[in-house]
Amino acid sequence: MLTTTDTRTRRPSTRVTRFCRSGLTSVVTELRKEGTAESSADLRAAQDLLELGIGQMSTPTTALGHPFQVHPVIGTWVVHADVERSAADPEVVRISAQLPADAPHEPVRVVWFNMLSLVGGTATVPPQVAEDGTYHVDGSVRSGAGVVVAGIVPEDNGGRPGFALVAE
Repeated sequence: MLTTTDTRTRRPSTRVTRFCRSGLTSVVTELRKEGTAESSADLRAAQDLLELGIGQMSTPTTALGHPFQVHPVIGTWVVHADVERSAADPEVVRISAQLPADAPHEPVRVVWFNMLSLVGGTATVPPQVAEDGTYHVDGSVRSGAGVVVAGIVPEDNGGRPGFALVAE
């Protein structure tokens, strides 16, 4: 379920976009009923987010960028991750994460799904070394207009996925 709520009674002019796991579960069911192949990237991405444990999230509707609501853990390190919708091209969502210097510098998998267009996908993003010697991962996806849910998943070294909700 996906809702946009006007919360003016609590805070002045704040609109919040909410995501509920049951909405994504319903999408998977509908895609299957429509005959979408189990091997399609869209269906696999939605199923992957569910299997990874995505849960309820909310974000200010007007926020173009913000930290992940649930930060990923790589190995034993909590990783700061951000998500942002491009101001120049609102159909592009950028995901980035700063990796601790002593964390494993393995690729991460980015999984995303657009709740409006019912399009999703995955990409493996290798870490890059910045000029100051720190490691980070940066990836962009052309998600299209609409609310997007995304996850960052450690590839090999244990940990847990992180999740973000991006408003329209």
